[in-house]
Amino acid sequence: MTKRKGCRDWRWLALWWHHFFLLWSTIAGQTRYSIPEELKQGSVVGNLAKDLGLGLSEIFDRKLRVASDAGKQYFSMDAGKGELVVNDRIDREALCGQSASCVLPLQVVVENPLQSHRIEVEIRDINDNTPSFLTQEINLKIPESVGPGRRFPLENAEDPDVGSNSLKTYTLSKNDHFSLKFKDTTSGKAVPELVLEKPLDREKNAFHQLLLTALDGGTPVTSGTCKITITVLDNNDNFPVFSENEYKVVLKENITTGTFLVKLTATDADDGLNGEVRYSFGSRTPDSVLSTFAINVETGEIILKGPLDYESNKYYLIDITAKDRGVPEMEGHSRVQLDIEDINDNAPEIVLTSDPSPVPEDARSGTVVALISARDLDSGENGKVTLHLSKSFPFALKPSFSNNYELITSGPLDRERSSEYNIEIKATDSGNGSGMTKRMRYQDWRWLALWWHNFFLLWNTIDGQTRYSIQEELKQGSVVGNLAKDLGLALSDIFDRRLRVASQAGEQYFSVDAGKGELVVNDRIDREALCGQSASCVLPLQIVLENPLNLHRIEVEIKDMNDNSPSFQTKELSLKIAESAAVGTRFVLESAEDADVGSNSVKSYTLTKNECFTLKMKEVEDGKAVPELVLEKPLDREKKAIHQLLLTALDGGNPVLSGTSQITITVLDVNDNFPMFEKNTYKVSLQENTAQNTFVVKIAATDADEGPNGEVEFSFGSRTPDSVLSLFEINPLTGEIHLKGDLDYEKASSYKIEITARDKGVPEMESHCRLQIDIVDVNDNTPEIVLTSEPQPVREDAASGTVVALLNARDADSGNNSKVTLRVPKGSPFTLKPSFSNNYALVTSGPLDRESFPEYNVEITATDSGSPPLTSKNIIPVIITDVNDNPPVFTQRNYNVYLKENGVPGSILYSVSASDLDLNTDGPIKYVEVLGGDMLSQSQSFRSCMSPMSEYSDFTLIKPSSTTDFKEVISVLDASLPDSTWTFESQQVRRKLKK
Repeated sequence: MTKRKGCRDWRWLALWWHHFFLLWSTIAGQTRYSIPEELKQGSVVGNLAKDLGLGLSEIFDRKLRVASDAGKQYFSMDAGKGELVVNDRIDREALCGQSASCVLPLQVVVENPLQSHRIEVEIRDINDNTPSFLTQEINLKIPESVGPGRRFPLENAEDPDVGSNSLKTYTLSKNDHFSLKFKDTTSGKAVPELVLEKPLDREKNAFHQLLLTALDGGTPVTSGTCKITITVLDNNDNFPVFSENEYKVVLKENITTGTFLVKLTATDADDGLNGEVRYSFGSRTPDSVLSTFAINVETGEIILKGPLDYESNKYYLIDITAKDRGVPEMEGHSRVQLDIEDINDNAPEIVLTSDPSPVPEDARSGTVVALISARDLDSGENGKVTLHLSKSFPFALKPSFSNNYELITSGPLDRERSSEYNIEIKATDSGNGSGMTKRMRYQDWRWLALWWHNFFLLWNTIDGQTRYSIQEELKQGSVVGNLAKDLGLALSDIFDRRLRVASQAGEQYFSVDAGKGELVVNDRIDREALCGQSASCVLPLQIVLENPLNLHRIEVEIKDMNDNSPSFQTKELSLKIAESAAVGTRFVLESAEDADVGSNSVKSYTLTKNECFTLKMKEVEDGKAVPELVLEKPLDREKKAIHQLLLTALDGGNPVLSGTSQITITVLDVNDNFPMFEKNTYKVSLQENTAQNTFVVKIAATDADEGPNGEVEFSFGSRTPDSVLSLFEINPLTGEIHLKGDLDYEKASSYKIEITARDKGVPEMESHCRLQIDIVDVNDNTPEIVLTSEPQPVREDAASGTVVALLNARDADSGNNSKVTLRVPKGSPFTLKPSFSNNYALVTSGPLDRESFPEYNVEITATDSGSPPLTSKNIIPVIITDVNDNPPVFTQRNYNVYLKENGVPGSILYSVSASDLDLNTDGPIKYVEVLGGDMLSQSQSFRSCMSPMSEYSDFTLIKPSSTTDFKEVISVLDASLPDSTWTFESQQVRRKLKK
């Protein structure tokens, strides 16, 4: 491929500097100057004429000029002084970048003869640039879950200066959470890194403002700054917190459904979804609560959705959970105590403990006719019952104990006047509203419950006339006590007076052994079923005797035995705890239940040994101790995702009984891990002729988190230039990078690309690595031949080695592909003489003959060392100038001329002709006739004869001349022909006279 002399592009400019900086710097320059950059125009570099040994006149005479391919003519000659001076602004950073040495190579070319001198001008750096950051403000987003010690690479400052004037260090404004450290890279540069020294807490400080300062080593020191704004990203590390640990509300039992009861308020210090709270009832809330109350998940308002009944439930203790919407969810707990206020919605009831017995008309006043009890399901004043009889009847009501009465006679009876009485007894409670009369014998399930309630609560306050104490679970038939003896009865009274044990407890737990008068166990007695957790368990009995009708109160205390083990409602408890939970956080556990009481009840809890959790007890209002799990050490899901604990409840019986609950703690993932690349730096080499869509490399990164927190997406860094984005593309899911553009080694020999791996967690976590793609040069550029000077005409008698032209060979490729060899055709009288780098001189190498070859088109062939090699050619025209190296030559060696004897003087006798191969620059051919030798004796008349100095070749007959010194004539003729080496030989002309 042939290149034209004038062809230039930016690549050649870059390559020119590359060649000269790298190659010339290895060769000692003949003349070297050193100047600082930014000298004013006209500043003297050095006396070039003197240093090259040239006179001032030669600057003009020999056309001295400074040849440069640098694009700009930075230097020129002051011809009057012979000094090399600055011709244009010289910016070292623009010329040499960060190169430690900056030398401008020049060629000083002089002509007549053509010569080239190598000149080097070293450009010294001055501190004329301050360090600067590409980005004046850096915004970093760091999750608050990031642990101390984490490093965050910062942007490097750039300082175009070099050496001591270059960038030396960085400083960081004072901050409690961050410090500055440096990381050495393979390039030798130190990269500043921000190091987290103290845990972040977004709720305390959501933003951190830092100032990064870069300092150079110049005098004075100059600096550049970059403002760093750190936004602390929220992690779901806060539990919702209720405004109160326990809410207390009093409700009338007759309020209507849909009534607003209470609004719960919980706040979460986190941000966004992490701080949005939703409310719900606790996971173990019974159906009786769920059917009666509803909670608004968004507002926390509790409303009534079912009827209340004080007699069924006097109060409700409801666990409330507040959960945020973060990942993972965090929850807080509170309790609502709803106390139901009784209203007078139940009429009192009259119950006959014994059927009325016939009464003799002569019965004394005070004779017992019937046993009656009064009761009311309501409480307080609403449950206080008063019985009334009409004063017209000869009967009265005599209270015995609690709400038990004896109907007795209060006056004389006369069967003949009134053989039967229908006595109306009116029961009235003390609540608001009139009393109601109830028919005797009316009962329902509530009466059974109320019966026990009345007797347990009221009879316990009255000393029984007779009291027994037995263990629960006695066998049927076991003796409680000798009832007949204790009541002062004879065994015959048991039959005669129809002794019976009256009970409304639903079960007839006792009976009387009539043969022995003993009170015996009739059925299984389970204290826990009868009295629950009551500290005292007394069964009140009524012993009814007839004839006459008497009532005795008997109390049987049921003592607890350790026949129940503590038990958990949930045998396997699953807890989900976020790994971001703070040390000290407490998690309420389910309490164990033990039907036994007193020393036989639950006394303590134990927990299997675990380094992360301990067990503590929390006292609650009812005096119970609630077990709580306390976090003692931070959780790390990536190290241990599941914790298995065994909670054991122990009672105080002898022997001790226990119950267990298996606690499985699932550590919920928090996005606290950054994606980790397999390598910090990936290195790949690509041929520059690689086809588009070619797979380049696969970047791999893993994230120890799970779910979206561990799903990684890849992308190029935020500051990736368009030149990279136009050439490469990355698959965000697989990390595979493909080539999508055309590579050109001459434009860029390598690419350093920042890769970002970002997970899908909230907040996102990201890491960075670097991909270095080195482009391997292929031989895709033909070498080029550039004339440093125009070819000069060459004399044909020029000595071998005469410089004809100055050449430069170059190739935009690199390595062997850029090594260029020049050659000229064999047999040519020219050769190439290398000077320095790829500069050559075209010189003569053999004799020249203008008459044979007045002009040469010298073909120069440039061939690189690539595979396959590429070749270009350039034709250099060389003109050969003439010298007087050829004598004139006559057309004939001998001329025979015949003269007439009577020829007239002055007449033309004959014309001769001669030619010369040299150019016309030496003047016209001159002719002369010389007579000598024996011709002088042939005739006195023609002793000598010559033609005048003339451009014509005619011989003219003239008079005899007395001139005899022919050498002098020849010398005169020869002298008139400067630079002539012609020779003349005498020609003998035969003259014959015709008669």
